[in-house]
Amino acid sequence: MKLTTYLKEGNEQLALMVDELLFDMDSLHPDLPMSMIMFLNYWDDCYPLALAAQQAMKEGRMSRPRGILVRDVEWLAPVPLPNSCRNGMGTGMSRISTRQDPSSKIPGHEKFPEFPFTDHHAIKGPGEIICMPDHLEQLDFTMQTAIVICRQGRNIRASQADAFIGGLMVMNGLISHGPFRENMKGAGGTTKGNSIATSIGPCLITLDELSQYEIPARIGHEGVSWNLPISCEVNGKLAGEGNLGEMDWTFAEIIERISYGAQLFPGDVIGSGDLRNIQMNADPNHQVWLKPGDKLNVQVEGLGILQNTIALEDSDYSLSSKTKQTD
Repeated sequence: MKLTTYLKEGNEQLALMVDELLFDMDSLHPDLPMSMIMFLNYWDDCYPLALAAQQAMKEGRMSRPRGILVRDVEWLAPVPLPNSCRNGMGTGMSRISTRQDPSSKIPGHEKFPEFPFTDHHAIKGPGEIICMPDHLEQLDFTMQTAIVICRQGRNIRASQADAFIGGLMVMNGLISHGPFRENMKGAGGTTKGNSIATSIGPCLITLDELSQYEIPARIGHEGVSWNLPISCEVNGKLAGEGNLGEMDWTFAEIIERISYGAQLFPGDVIGSGDLRNIQMNADPNHQVWLKPGDKLNVQVEGLGILQNTIALEDSDYSLSSKTKQTD
């Protein structure tokens, strides 16, 4: 299924997308909720109901409620306000941080995946991303794929963790290297530089839609992986490409690590880490710092295209030079 959230009369509305039409979730069955977070919290009840309704519509066994054209809505993030958002760094210490500062790679990281938190209040969907002037000093993108958790759990084994994945989304996390350069020498830039904005969308694609892309995990690893090519264009020019199947760690292994001694909840979002090809990252011809007006298209096969535009906030506030180096 393709699940998305759009703005309806000032409120978020969960919808099912079929044939470029959106159908409000609560119009498909009286027991289905209007919001994604409710859908995720009652996943074991809601998911089979929604899947059955979709199938009935496709087979003509159910009259379709009124659909809305995709182009006529204001998209929100599929999960508008996650409980938390982590960058899973499944690609071996966030390739973007090593591209900026090779010394930032932490020895021993290859033994287990890292998962720094980012600001879950800075989640965006498709559309405009407003940045302060300081943020535009070496503003970079990260082309990622993200999962959302659909069941509560603690101490989840990797062998069982795929059952906790509600679906996959395209993710683009913005990183400001310039004013927070000292932070980036830590665990992949886990503080201010990584908190500019994280966009996800346009849809949450449930795993029933992705079986054709499944591939075995690497030797010595556990969990499902997916052969999903990913690319990013900035103003129509290729700026990065990779594949979700190139992750060093599977999402199942990242879930196992995160949930060790800690609770995971429905609505937690976990990113893959930047999937840009390392050779492309090292090529100065592909060095791209974002500026106002830039249009970003992050595309993942099977998941869609996440479109964002960089905009400048109308503000003259800036950090002092001392704070820039120490915050």
